[in-house]
Amino acid sequence: MNLDRSSLRELAGLSDPLGVLSIYVTADPTEEASDRPAWELRLRNALDELSAAAKDSGDREFDQTMRRKLPALEPDLDWLTAGSTPGLGRALFAPLSADEVYRISVQQDLGDRVVCDDTGYVRPLLSAWAAGAPAGVAVAAGEGLRILEVEFGRGEELATLEYDDPSGEWREMRGPARNNPMRSQQSSSQTDLFDSKRAAHLKRFLATGHESLRRFAEERDWGFLVLAGEPQLRDAVVERLASGFGPQIVISTQVLGQTTPAQVADMVADDLATARRDRDLGLVNRIEETKLSTRGLDQTLAAVQDGRAELVVMDTEGQWHGRRTPDGLFVGGDTLPPDTDPDRMQDEPDLGERLIELALRNSTEVAMVPPEVAERLNGADGLAAVLRW
Repeated sequence: MNLDRSSLRELAGLSDPLGVLSIYVTADPTEEASDRPAWELRLRNALDELSAAAKDSGDREFDQTMRRKLPALEPDLDWLTAGSTPGLGRALFAPLSADEVYRISVQQDLGDRVVCDDTGYVRPLLSAWAAGAPAGVAVAAGEGLRILEVEFGRGEELATLEYDDPSGEWREMRGPARNNPMRSQQSSSQTDLFDSKRAAHLKRFLATGHESLRRFAEERDWGFLVLAGEPQLRDAVVERLASGFGPQIVISTQVLGQTTPAQVADMVADDLATARRDRDLGLVNRIEETKLSTRGLDQTLAAVQDGRAELVVMDTEGQWHGRRTPDGLFVGGDTLPPDTDPDRMQDEPDLGERLIELALRNSTEVAMVPPEVAERLNGADGLAAVLRW
């Protein structure tokens, strides 16, 4: 399974009466030579703890299901820990009452965690999406326009629009006769005109690449497009993209040249990191400037559950707890809704995860931002929202 907006919604919607097992590992490349790396030992220990908890739960059906499920998952657990599995971060989702298993790998740190809950645990994936979602890269040069994609630290070559230089077929521009003393100056002027004509033709060709860039951006859900190359040629592409282009354009001064996709991914990483930080700061400013916004757990949680939230901004490291009423309403902290028996309230230790699931089901965008950005949300405790109304 590829990590994209659709798969995030699908995994957030996973539910099972006995629970959904969500497993995250991050392979440490420095331990590849080890027969049993530390991160694999942590995984096995966490699974042993889960088995023990199922046995001690007093829920016979849950215990028996877990005893059957874990051995059945061995091929998938082998995939998680195999050195041949691509990607540093690997995730596995398995509803306990079903046979389906969902696998995802990305070239980003996903942490190490084993969770068994009513629904799939997707917060690490959402954080990875915020930091490494697909972005386009276009390199404008005399040879044409090179188009690549960078996604979760990996680079991929998509297309090359090769420039077929027609200047060889153009009639040579000659100056006056040889005995003319002005010949040298005029000949140079004619050469300049020839070069200028060729450069203009190349710029027009590169400008036509906007159609391919628009198509890739839409099909592959780009959030950013990094434009690199010779400044004049690069600007010719920018001019044609200025109107109605979805992704944010990032101008790079990197000299990419004849680089591999992996090298391109490394070279534009800082450009994209800066662009993403600027995007996150822009979200904070948007919340600060609009009256249609919420701050803090109680206001934001209520807006999401009412379907009023258009966008939720969440601290990647934020932690919130609360409770759930018998009819499924989530409330923060020790809040007690009217006419609710406190003895029937169910504790919810990870309200951030519940909020993410609710938001994705309601077609509400969730933006995960780093703590240093989230702290700029005054009085929000790392959680805020922009409202639809």
